[in-house]
Amino acid sequence: VIMKTVADEVGSQDFESIIEQNMRLMTNESGNVRYQAVCVISTTVQQSSDAFRKLLDKGGSIVTQLFTTLLERCTDSVWKIRMKCCECIGEIGALDPGSFSIKPTTSRERIMDDDRLARYLITDKLKLAIRAAPDTAKLNKALFAVQELLKFCGCTGDTPEHQKWYAEDNQDMMKGLS
Repeated sequence: VIMKTVADEVGSQDFESIIEQNMRLMTNESGNVRYQAVCVISTTVQQSSDAFRKLLDKGGSIVTQLFTTLLERCTDSVWKIRMKCCECIGEIGALDPGSFSIKPTTSRERIMDDDRLARYLITDKLKLAIRAAPDTAKLNKALFAVQELLKFCGCTGDTPEHQKWYAEDNQDMMKGLS
C-alpha cells in the first residue's frame, strides 16, 4: 500500500522531479513512507546514474538539498531508514566522488560543528552500519561514507587528530580507512 502511494505520487516524472518529490516524502510522519521514499531515491540514483551525473555537472542546489536531507535522516528514529540513508550517501559518493565535495565554512564555530557531526555520524551511526552489514557491498558503502567524512574533516593516517579523535574501541575499526 505504501509503495503504491509513493509510486502514485511519483508517477512518470523526470529524474529531478522524482528526487524532489521523494525528498518531501522523507519528512512524512510515517516511518514506512520515509523508508520507501529513501528507497525510491536510492533506486532512482542507481538506475539513472547518467542523469545524476548531469545534475552534478549542472551544479544545481537539488544535489545539496538531497545530501542535506539524507544526512538529516541519518538521525531518524527508524533504524532501517538510517541504514538506507547511509547506503544512498555511499551510492551518490561512489558515482562520482571527484566532482561532489562538501567544503566547511570558514567560521571556526561552523567547522567545529561539522567535526562534531562527522564524529557523531562515524562513531554512533556508521560504526553500527559497519558491524551490521549483511554483505560486502553494504559494508563497502558504509566504509566509503566513513572515509569521505574523515577526508572532509582533514583526518589522514598522518595527522595526530586521527589518533585523538576516537576512543580506543573505535580505532581498531578505523585503521587503514584514511
